[in-house]
This record gives sequence, C-alpha cells and structure tokens, in this order.
Amino acid sequence: MRERTGYLATGFAQSENAEIAEGTIISIILIRHGATAGNAEKCYIGARTDEPLSEEGRRQLTGLKTQRPELSQCKEADGRRHGLNNSKIDSSQCIQGLESDGQQLFALQLRRPDRLYASPMRRCLETADILFDGQKVRTIENFRETDFGAFEGKNYMELSRDPAYQAWIDSNGEMAFPGGESREEFIRRSVEGFREMVQDIERCIAQDTGRTHGGTESCAGDQRLQRVGGMPAFCAAAVVHGGTIMAVLQRLFGGDYYSYHVGNGEGYAFSLERRDGRWVPRDLRRMTACRVGQREQTEPDRKETEA
Repeated sequence: MRERTGYLATGFAQSENAEIAEGTIISIILIRHGATAGNAEKCYIGARTDEPLSEEGRRQLTGLKTQRPELSQCKEADGRRHGLNNSKIDSSQCIQGLESDGQQLFALQLRRPDRLYASPMRRCLETADILFDGQKVRTIENFRETDFGAFEGKNYMELSRDPAYQAWIDSNGEMAFPGGESREEFIRRSVEGFREMVQDIERCIAQDTGRTHGGTESCAGDQRLQRVGGMPAFCAAAVVHGGTIMAVLQRLFGGDYYSYHVGNGEGYAFSLERRDGRWVPRDLRRMTACRVGQREQTEPDRKETEA
C-alpha cells in the first residue's frame, strides 16, 4: 500500500527533536477498549461516565489473548468506508520471522510494546491491564472519550423523541452535543493527545540512541530498541475509545470519520516513518480477532455510540 501524506506529514509533524535519524520507524496499534454494560445497551458512554468493563467484556478480552489477531491491509481512503483486501497477515508467522520488516514490527507490538499508553478512563485502563499483563501504562488526558453532554448515559430509543437529538442526527453528527463537545472539538483534542504521545516516543528514541541523557528510566525496558534496516524501530500501543481511533485515523489517512469504526477489543496498526524531518503515516492495517463466524464490519449507523 502507498503511504499517505496525511495530517502528521502536513501539520504538526515537524519534530521538536531534530536529531532523530531519517528512516526511523514508529509502529503503532490503537485498540478500542473492551465492552461495558453501557456498550451493550448502546448508550452514549462518554467522558462523564467512568464505567468499568462488564464481565462479558473481560471474558472477550481474555479470549483475545489466546487467539491470533488478523491484520488486514486497508485500501487507500477515498472518502467512503475502507475496503479490506484478501491479504491476511498471521501475527504468529510474523513472530517466527517473516522477511517483511513491517510485519515483524506489528508482531513485536502484539507481544509487548516498548511503550503503552491509554485514556485515563477506567474501561481503557482495565483493558490495557488484561491485554498487556499489567505493563506500566502512561495515561494521556486528551485521549478521554467525547463529552456527550445531555445525551450521556442514554441510548437511541430514549432520545428518539428529543428534538435536540433529531437535530444532531440531521446534521450527520456535526453539531455539538447539547452541553458537550462537537465532533471537530473532539477530533482536535484527540489529535493533540496523539501528538503528545508521538513527542514522548521521540524522547524515548533519542534517549535510546544516546543523543539525550535526561531521566533514568529506559523507555524500552532492559533491551535497546529493535532495528529495522539498521534504523530504530519503536513499538507503541494505545488503548483508547472508538471515537478516538476514528478521529486520529481520519486526520492521518483521510476518508470518512465513520469508516474507521471498530468493535470492542479491535483496532488498527500502522507506521510512522521519519522523512525530511517529518513523520509520514503508512501501512494502515485493521486488527480484528479471529472469531468463528465473525461477520465483516460494515459502516455503522450514525446513531450507534463509539464510547
């Protein structure tokens, strides 16, 4: 797949650390948290409700750890929902050492990232703890879910006769939630959180390569960073909300906001490559669990929540 010159490459990608080497790769997975009781009821569970995982959500996440995630390469965004081709990448094969550098990177992420990030909300922290066996999590405040305002804690049926809700539906979700955020405000906040994450990763890469000496903690644990083609290859994972994933990827790769919808416990993997002092997004792949009888994801109804 051709790389996209997305928001990072044209916006805030000019690095604050000019000494990071050209060709450096950051491999990232964004994972939506596990299911909650509010998700099951299709309620708007946003920044105002710090809901824990449901028992079913915990069981599903525990099951994911024993399965082999699939990475499906996404077609280039074209303003409609993303299509998936038939190229499946089995992460167990990647761990065994396929020749493709990108595939090896994603396999390394799925085992244990160099750095683990999350929304500070309970459902994300609990998901990170289950999937990554208690690895230290660094929270990013801007990764909180949307503030749904007056719609918080309610579902479509409860709101169906509310004129304010109908007006929001008619705007294709562009209007601000009454007393809450607009989609554009939420996207800007989510992208700022992603920028904060990338800046933290830059500091880790610089520390690992010996160009800075601040702090005493090793960013990649006891081992130095992996290398791909002789260049540093940093692996990061972030457990966030469905809306956060849609916001960040829409800005990075273009296309429709809702085309990046994923279910609980699913997400996307992609890379940032250092070129001309900027981070260029590339190699977007959707990460889904290998569930028996799982149906292909279609574009969701706008009435469904992404919390």
